[in-house]
Amino acid sequence: MSFAWLPEITGLKITDSRAEFFTVLPDDLLYFKGHFPQEPILPGVVQIHWAMLWGQRHLGLNKKFIGMKQVKFHLPARPEDELNVFLEWAAEKSLLTFRYSLAGKDLSSGRIMLG
Repeated sequence: MSFAWLPEITGLKITDSRAEFFTVLPDDLLYFKGHFPQEPILPGVVQIHWAMLWGQRHLGLNKKFIGMKQVKFHLPARPEDELNVFLEWAAEKSLLTFRYSLAGKDLSSGRIMLG
């Protein structure tokens, strides 16, 4: 049995230092396996990792992780959720801001310090 490790991106919009897009979390996502079998959720560390990965791919960031600021996990992300993902790079502060939301409600947000 194979598992997806990264969901497909749809509706990608990139402007200068910002990227916004949608993605649907597939049922067969690797990170759901064993993460609460009765009610799988997307781990917060994966959301942070994806924010960095997508920042590299779509905003051209080639920096190393230094730390995090103001990371909050408000609501869980579950299989089949259609997420809106927002990334913004503030070069002068070396901060990558991320926000995952579902139907207008924030699921998680934070700022990643890169250097």
